[in-house]
Amino acid sequence: MAKGYDLAPLSYLYGSSVEKVTIPEYKCGLILPRSTFARLGLILPISSFANPGYSGHLPIVIFNASDSFIKIPPYIRIMQIIFFRIKRTCTSIQRTKR
Repeated sequence: MAKGYDLAPLSYLYGSSVEKVTIPEYKCGLILPRSTFARLGLILPISSFANPGYSGHLPIVIFNASDSFIKIPPYIRIMQIIFFRIKRTCTSIQRTKR
């Protein structure tokens, strides 16, 4: 079982989502941090956009903005995705499979 990670003050952690996401060609997604995560002193400095047709694990960048070590528990919910329906399908999508 995963043990989590101790993130040092003013340092970054790079990872990816546990879930594999597949976005339909008629939708796109805006990936935002959860407010609970920010209250701990952790921020996601990069807002992400999930393109129509994307399939794979979402990249995550976490920054510890506090002066203390913060233990990040395994499988903590740190981001959310808002889906938008697009009116027309894109004609030139770069397919990314991970």
